[in-house]
Amino acid sequence: GAHVCCRRLLARRDEADLPFLNFLVGKAIAEHPENLELQLFQLAVLRFIHCDAKQASDQEKKLQDKKGMLIDRTFQLFAVIRRATAEVSSSLGQAVNLMEF
Repeated sequence: GAHVCCRRLLARRDEADLPFLNFLVGKAIAEHPENLELQLFQLAVLRFIHCDAKQASDQEKKLQDKKGMLIDRTFQLFAVIRRATAEVSSSLGQAVNLMEF
């Protein structure tokens, strides 16, 4: 539920929605801290929208340390890390394209 709502809000590509998106992601993570989809979504938001490399790096390390992650989630994490190292520029559109993937 919350993950889909966050993705739909991000898909609108309206920067005025970012404060609400931040609130929604934070609230969803607080209520469901074990949800990998939400954690990966938060990682992409941190990395590509807010350009917060320090916090994103901490989040990546936590996710990489998780055991038993399904292959699709592992690949999604790999894609975020790979995209972050491959491209220096960031934008809202880039995050949306990655989330659509």
